[in-house]
Amino acid sequence: MSLTGSLGDLLMKHYAGLPGPPACQGGGVSCGPFGVLRCRMVAAMVGHSVRGDAWRSGFTLIELLVVLSVIALLIGILLPALVAARDAETKVACAANMRQIAAGIYMFAADHDDELVRGPELDHGYLAPFGVLYSNTADSQVWVGEGEVFTGLGVLHDGYLEEPLALFCSGDDTTDPQSELDNIGAPHEDAYGSYLYRNLDQVNGGTRLSALGANDGGLPAEVLALDRQTQIQAIPNAYRTNHHNTLSNLLFTDGHVELFDNSRGENLLALRGNNRDYMVLPFRLDEILQNADHAGSDRGSPYPFP
Repeated sequence: MSLTGSLGDLLMKHYAGLPGPPACQGGGVSCGPFGVLRCRMVAAMVGHSVRGDAWRSGFTLIELLVVLSVIALLIGILLPALVAARDAETKVACAANMRQIAAGIYMFAADHDDELVRGPELDHGYLAPFGVLYSNTADSQVWVGEGEVFTGLGVLHDGYLEEPLALFCSGDDTTDPQSELDNIGAPHEDAYGSYLYRNLDQVNGGTRLSALGANDGGLPAEVLALDRQTQIQAIPNAYRTNHHNTLSNLLFTDGHVELFDNSRGENLLALRGNNRDYMVLPFRLDEILQNADHAGSDRGSPYPFP
Protein backbone atom coordinates (compact mmCIF):
# COMPACT_ATOMS: atom_id res chain seq x y z
CA MET A 1 0.00 0.00 0.00
CA SER A 2 1.32 3.44 -0.86
CA LEU A 3 2.11 6.07 1.76
CA THR A 4 -0.54 8.43 0.41
CA GLY A 5 -3.11 5.62 0.31
CA SER A 6 -2.37 4.60 3.90
CA LEU A 7 -2.54 8.20 5.12
CA GLY A 8 -5.81 8.79 3.28
CA ASP A 9 -7.40 5.61 4.69
CA LEU A 10 -6.26 6.55 8.17
CA LEU A 11 -7.81 10.00 7.94
CA MET A 12 -11.08 8.63 6.52
CA LYS A 13 -11.42 6.10 9.33
CA HIS A 14 -10.57 8.69 11.96
CA TYR A 15 -12.88 11.46 10.83
CA ALA A 16 -15.77 9.66 9.12
CA GLY A 17 -17.60 8.70 12.30
CA LEU A 18 -17.20 12.04 14.06
CA PRO A 19 -19.83 14.80 14.17
CA GLY A 20 -19.00 17.90 12.21
CA PRO A 21 -17.90 21.17 13.83
CA PRO A 22 -20.52 23.76 14.67
CA ALA A 23 -19.80 25.65 11.42
CA CYS A 24 -20.75 22.55 9.39
CA GLN A 25 -23.79 21.59 11.47
CA GLY A 26 -25.29 25.04 11.44
CA GLY A 27 -26.05 24.98 7.72
CA GLY A 28 -25.33 27.71 5.25
CA VAL A 29 -21.64 26.83 5.11
CA SER A 30 -20.34 24.93 2.10
CA CYS A 31 -18.00 22.11 3.02
CA GLY A 32 -16.83 21.56 -0.53
CA PRO A 33 -16.71 18.28 -2.45
CA PHE A 34 -15.65 16.24 0.60
CA GLY A 35 -18.68 17.24 2.62
CA VAL A 36 -18.67 17.17 6.36
CA LEU A 37 -15.48 15.08 6.45
CA ARG A 38 -13.49 17.98 5.04
CA CYS A 39 -14.91 20.38 7.62
CA ARG A 40 -14.05 17.99 10.42
CA MET A 41 -10.45 17.78 9.18
CA VAL A 42 -10.23 21.56 8.86
CA ALA A 43 -11.62 22.00 12.33
CA ALA A 44 -9.06 19.57 13.70
CA MET A 45 -6.23 21.46 12.00
CA VAL A 46 -7.30 24.80 13.52
CA GLY A 47 -7.49 23.47 17.03
CA HIS A 48 -10.66 21.41 17.61
CA SER A 49 -10.98 17.77 18.55
CA VAL A 50 -14.07 15.63 18.91
CA ARG A 51 -15.27 13.62 21.85
CA GLY A 52 -18.83 12.53 21.23
CA ASP A 53 -20.87 15.67 20.56
CA ALA A 54 -18.58 17.97 22.55
CA TRP A 55 -15.97 20.18 20.91
CA ARG A 56 -12.90 21.36 22.76
CA SER A 57 -9.54 22.94 22.00
CA GLY A 58 -6.52 20.72 21.17
CA PHE A 59 -5.37 17.89 18.92
CA THR A 60 -5.98 14.21 19.33
CA LEU A 61 -2.98 11.90 19.55
CA ILE A 62 -3.52 10.52 16.07
CA GLU A 63 -3.71 14.05 14.63
CA LEU A 64 -0.39 14.92 16.23
CA LEU A 65 1.17 11.74 14.87
CA VAL A 66 -0.09 12.52 11.38
CA VAL A 67 1.31 16.07 11.50
CA LEU A 68 4.68 14.88 12.83
CA SER A 69 4.86 12.21 10.12
CA VAL A 70 4.22 14.79 7.41
CA ILE A 71 6.89 17.12 8.87
CA ALA A 72 9.43 14.27 9.04
CA LEU A 73 8.64 13.34 5.44
CA LEU A 74 9.16 16.93 4.26
CA ILE A 75 12.48 17.18 6.13
CA GLY A 76 13.65 13.95 4.56
CA ILE A 77 12.82 15.29 1.10
CA LEU A 78 14.18 18.83 1.51
CA LEU A 79 17.34 18.31 3.59
CA PRO A 80 19.43 16.54 0.89
CA ALA A 81 18.42 19.22 -1.61
CA LEU A 82 19.46 21.99 0.79
CA VAL A 83 22.83 20.32 1.46
CA ALA A 84 23.45 19.88 -2.26
CA ALA A 85 22.57 23.53 -2.91
CA ARG A 86 24.93 24.68 -0.18
CA ASP A 87 27.79 22.52 -1.54
CA ALA A 88 27.21 23.87 -5.05
CA GLU A 89 27.30 27.43 -3.74
CA THR A 90 30.55 26.67 -1.90
CA LYS A 91 32.24 25.34 -5.05
CA VAL A 92 31.15 28.39 -7.04
CA ALA A 93 32.40 30.77 -4.32
CA CYS A 94 35.75 28.94 -4.19
CA ALA A 95 36.17 29.27 -7.96
CA ALA A 96 35.30 32.98 -7.72
CA ASN A 97 38.03 33.43 -5.08
CA MET A 98 40.54 31.76 -7.37
CA ARG A 99 39.60 34.02 -10.28
CA GLN A 100 40.12 37.04 -8.03
CA ILE A 101 43.54 35.62 -7.11
CA ALA A 102 44.30 35.15 -10.83
CA ALA A 103 43.41 38.79 -11.47
CA GLY A 104 45.78 39.82 -8.68
CA ILE A 105 48.60 37.68 -10.10
CA TYR A 106 48.13 39.29 -13.52
CA MET A 107 48.12 42.81 -12.06
CA PHE A 108 51.27 42.06 -10.08
CA ALA A 109 52.97 40.72 -13.21
CA ALA A 110 51.94 43.84 -15.14
CA ASP A 111 53.56 46.02 -12.47
CA HIS A 112 56.73 43.91 -12.18
CA ASP A 113 57.87 43.13 -15.71
CA ASP A 114 55.93 39.83 -15.95
CA GLU A 115 57.46 38.44 -12.73
CA LEU A 116 55.50 35.69 -10.99
CA VAL A 117 54.21 36.40 -7.50
CA ARG A 118 56.40 34.43 -5.09
CA GLY A 119 57.75 34.29 -1.57
CA PRO A 120 61.01 35.81 -0.32
CA GLU A 121 64.47 34.30 -0.69
CA LEU A 122 64.42 33.03 2.91
CA ASP A 123 64.95 29.56 4.34
CA HIS A 124 61.61 27.84 4.70
CA GLY A 125 61.42 27.04 8.42
CA TYR A 126 61.51 23.30 9.12
CA LEU A 127 62.29 22.64 5.43
CA ALA A 128 65.51 24.68 5.55
CA PRO A 129 67.69 21.52 5.91
CA PHE A 130 66.54 20.55 2.41
CA GLY A 131 67.69 23.85 0.94
CA VAL A 132 64.10 24.93 0.46
CA LEU A 133 63.25 28.63 0.22
CA TYR A 134 59.87 30.32 0.50
CA SER A 135 60.31 31.42 -3.11
CA ASN A 136 60.77 27.97 -4.62
CA THR A 137 58.39 25.65 -2.80
CA ALA A 138 54.63 25.21 -3.04
CA ASP A 139 52.91 26.43 0.10
CA SER A 140 49.70 27.82 1.55
CA GLN A 141 51.52 30.16 3.93
CA VAL A 142 50.80 33.85 3.30
CA TRP A 143 52.67 35.57 6.16
CA VAL A 144 56.04 34.71 7.75
CA GLY A 145 56.02 36.06 11.29
CA GLU A 146 59.70 35.43 11.95
CA GLY A 147 60.78 37.68 9.09
CA GLU A 148 57.62 39.81 9.14
CA VAL A 149 57.14 39.45 5.38
CA PHE A 150 54.42 38.27 3.04
CA THR A 151 54.98 35.06 1.13
CA GLY A 152 53.24 33.27 -1.71
CA LEU A 153 49.73 34.53 -2.35
CA GLY A 154 50.09 36.80 0.68
CA VAL A 155 52.12 39.15 -1.56
CA LEU A 156 48.79 40.04 -3.16
CA HIS A 157 47.31 41.10 0.18
CA ASP A 158 48.24 44.78 -0.14
CA GLY A 159 46.86 46.33 -3.30
CA TYR A 160 46.21 43.33 -5.53
CA LEU A 161 43.16 41.70 -3.98
CA GLU A 162 39.71 43.24 -3.88
CA GLU A 163 39.04 41.30 -0.69
CA PRO A 164 41.69 39.51 1.46
CA LEU A 165 39.13 36.81 2.27
CA ALA A 166 39.68 35.60 -1.29
CA LEU A 167 42.71 33.79 0.15
CA PHE A 168 40.30 31.46 1.95
CA CYS A 169 38.06 28.86 0.37
CA SER A 170 34.45 29.02 1.55
CA GLY A 171 34.65 25.23 1.76
CA ASP A 172 37.72 25.23 4.03
CA ASP A 173 37.04 22.57 6.66
CA THR A 174 39.80 23.49 9.10
CA THR A 175 40.88 27.14 8.90
CA ASP A 176 39.33 30.14 10.60
CA PRO A 177 39.91 32.96 8.09
CA GLN A 178 39.62 35.78 10.59
CA SER A 179 42.15 34.32 13.02
CA GLU A 180 44.60 33.81 10.15
CA LEU A 181 44.07 37.36 8.87
CA ASP A 182 44.61 38.69 12.41
CA ASN A 183 48.09 37.11 12.36
CA ILE A 184 49.11 39.10 9.29
CA GLY A 185 51.46 41.86 10.39
CA ALA A 186 52.17 40.25 13.75
CA PRO A 187 55.78 39.33 14.59
CA HIS A 188 56.44 35.65 15.34
CA GLU A 189 52.97 34.69 14.10
CA ASP A 190 52.48 32.84 10.81
CA ALA A 191 49.34 32.97 8.68
CA TYR A 192 48.04 30.40 6.21
CA GLY A 193 45.43 30.53 3.46
CA SER A 194 43.33 27.76 1.96
CA TYR A 195 45.14 27.37 -1.34
CA LEU A 196 48.37 25.61 -2.17
CA TYR A 197 50.31 28.10 -4.30
CA ARG A 198 53.07 27.01 -6.66
CA ASN A 199 55.63 29.81 -6.25
CA LEU A 200 58.62 28.70 -8.36
CA ASP A 201 58.29 25.01 -7.50
CA GLN A 202 58.55 22.54 -10.39
CA VAL A 203 59.29 25.13 -13.10
CA ASN A 204 62.32 25.22 -15.36
CA GLY A 205 61.64 28.29 -17.46
CA GLY A 206 62.56 31.05 -15.04
CA THR A 207 60.53 33.55 -13.04
CA ARG A 208 58.28 35.09 -15.70
CA LEU A 209 54.58 34.31 -15.53
CA SER A 210 54.33 33.93 -19.29
CA ALA A 211 57.26 31.49 -19.53
CA LEU A 212 57.32 29.15 -16.53
CA GLY A 213 58.42 26.24 -18.66
CA ALA A 214 57.81 22.63 -17.64
CA ASN A 215 57.84 20.54 -14.48
CA ASP A 216 60.32 17.73 -13.83
CA GLY A 217 57.95 15.31 -15.53
CA GLY A 218 58.15 17.26 -18.77
CA LEU A 219 54.58 18.62 -18.73
CA PRO A 220 53.93 22.38 -19.01
CA ALA A 221 53.80 24.07 -15.59
CA GLU A 222 50.21 25.27 -15.99
CA VAL A 223 48.67 25.12 -12.50
CA LEU A 224 49.27 28.14 -10.26
CA ALA A 225 47.17 27.17 -7.25
CA LEU A 226 44.78 24.50 -6.02
CA ASP A 227 42.65 23.64 -3.01
CA ARG A 228 44.99 22.46 -0.32
CA GLN A 229 44.26 18.91 0.82
CA THR A 230 46.86 18.29 3.49
CA GLN A 231 46.71 15.72 6.26
CA ILE A 232 50.00 16.05 8.13
CA GLN A 233 49.22 15.72 11.80
CA ALA A 234 52.90 15.96 12.77
CA ILE A 235 53.22 19.58 11.62
CA PRO A 236 51.35 22.46 13.30
CA ASN A 237 48.92 24.26 10.99
CA ALA A 238 49.34 21.56 8.34
CA TYR A 239 46.14 19.55 8.77
CA ARG A 240 43.94 21.45 6.32
CA THR A 241 41.35 20.27 3.82
CA ASN A 242 38.81 21.94 1.53
CA HIS A 243 35.49 20.53 0.29
CA HIS A 244 35.76 17.60 2.72
CA ASN A 245 38.83 16.44 0.78
CA THR A 246 36.65 15.18 -2.09
CA LEU A 247 37.04 17.96 -4.68
CA SER A 248 39.81 20.33 -5.74
CA ASN A 249 39.59 23.52 -7.78
CA LEU A 250 42.69 24.16 -9.92
CA LEU A 251 43.73 27.64 -11.07
CA PHE A 252 45.62 27.66 -14.38
CA THR A 253 48.08 30.17 -15.80
CA ASP A 254 45.52 31.33 -18.37
CA GLY A 255 43.18 32.36 -15.54
CA HIS A 256 40.53 29.68 -15.83
CA VAL A 257 39.47 27.51 -12.87
CA GLU A 258 38.49 23.86 -13.18
CA LEU A 259 37.05 21.47 -10.61
CA PHE A 260 38.54 17.97 -10.29
CA ASP A 261 37.45 14.89 -8.40
CA ASN A 262 39.68 14.30 -5.38
CA SER A 263 37.89 11.27 -3.96
CA ARG A 264 40.49 8.84 -5.35
CA GLY A 265 43.45 10.79 -4.02
CA GLU A 266 44.16 12.99 -7.04
CA ASN A 267 45.70 16.32 -6.05
CA LEU A 268 46.00 14.99 -2.50
CA LEU A 269 49.05 15.76 -0.41
CA ALA A 270 48.52 12.49 1.37
CA LEU A 271 50.79 12.59 4.39
CA ARG A 272 49.13 11.02 7.40
CA GLY A 273 50.00 10.02 10.93
CA ASN A 274 51.95 11.53 13.80
CA ASN A 275 55.44 10.55 12.70
CA ARG A 276 58.03 12.79 11.03
CA ASP A 277 56.33 12.61 7.66
CA TYR A 278 57.55 16.11 6.84
CA MET A 279 60.93 14.56 5.93
CA VAL A 280 59.41 13.61 2.57
CA LEU A 281 57.30 16.75 2.26
CA PRO A 282 59.40 18.45 -0.47
CA PHE A 283 59.13 15.35 -2.64
CA ARG A 284 55.39 15.07 -2.05
CA LEU A 285 55.00 18.73 -3.00
CA ASP A 286 56.79 18.03 -6.26
CA GLU A 287 54.47 15.11 -6.91
CA ILE A 288 51.34 17.10 -6.13
CA LEU A 289 52.30 19.82 -8.62
CA GLN A 290 53.16 17.29 -11.31
CA ASN A 291 49.90 15.53 -10.56
CA ALA A 292 47.96 18.80 -10.88
CA ASP A 293 49.66 19.66 -14.17
CA HIS A 294 48.92 16.15 -15.41
CA ALA A 295 45.24 16.35 -14.37
CA GLY A 296 44.98 19.63 -16.23
CA SER A 297 46.32 17.97 -19.36
CA ASP A 298 43.33 15.56 -19.38
CA ARG A 299 45.62 12.57 -19.02
CA GLY A 300 44.72 11.65 -15.48
CA SER A 301 46.99 11.22 -12.50
CA PRO A 302 50.39 9.53 -12.92
CA TYR A 303 50.79 9.35 -9.13
CA PRO A 304 48.47 6.91 -7.35
CA PHE A 305 48.86 8.16 -3.80
CA PRO A 306 48.52 5.57 -1.01
